[in-house]
Amino acid sequence: MGSLSQGEFTRLDGTAMPHAFQLTTRSNDDDATPQTSNFACETEEECKEWETNIQRASRMETVQTMHLGGAYAQELAQFRLKVTNRRQKIADPACLNPVFKANLYKLKTEGNPLNPEEWFLRETWLAENGSLVYHSVKSDSDLVYYTSADVAKASVCKVAKEKSAMEFTFQVNLAPVDGIEYAPGLFAAEAAAMRDQWMEQFTRIAEGHVASEPAVQS
Repeated sequence: MGSLSQGEFTRLDGTAMPHAFQLTTRSNDDDATPQTSNFACETEEECKEWETNIQRASRMETVQTMHLGGAYAQELAQFRLKVTNRRQKIADPACLNPVFKANLYKLKTEGNPLNPEEWFLRETWLAENGSLVYHSVKSDSDLVYYTSADVAKASVCKVAKEKSAMEFTFQVNLAPVDGIEYAPGLFAAEAAAMRDQWMEQFTRIAEGHVASEPAVQS
């Protein structure tokens, strides 16, 4: 399923279930298509609560805990917020000049890391203010993937070779915000040395330092 930040809630009339709705989610990934799922609640109050929280997520607001029946609570638990919630176009490019810049593979939203066709090579950089930025081929624009606040609180780790189609994969874990967890980001460098440098740069920023220019070009 795509991101709730791209979600559209539509009430369904004339169905077998009286409190049904359709959720359409989208992703910012290249070639991504909308995904549609149908749900039904036990009461009108529950349906309204789902509508309210989905609309909040689409406006990038925090999804509040919902006290629903067991099955619906499990559905909500599966809606782990994706990084697409936070992608944003750059209003002032001058404030995000690259310091550490190299090509980097990123896994598409909901992608299978073992499928090489679901990885996309993008020009990516850490900016002066600590944000992670990449050039989107789809929109032909530069987008902030992680804000400086995200990177400052993120942790990184290597991914085992058997768990990814890309040999030099690493994982970025964002810190929870108000109890809401974000799905880890998977990226892959073109060489082992470059992966080490990316991880070092993330750690530097988390420790309060600024990024530095890459010593090894990919």
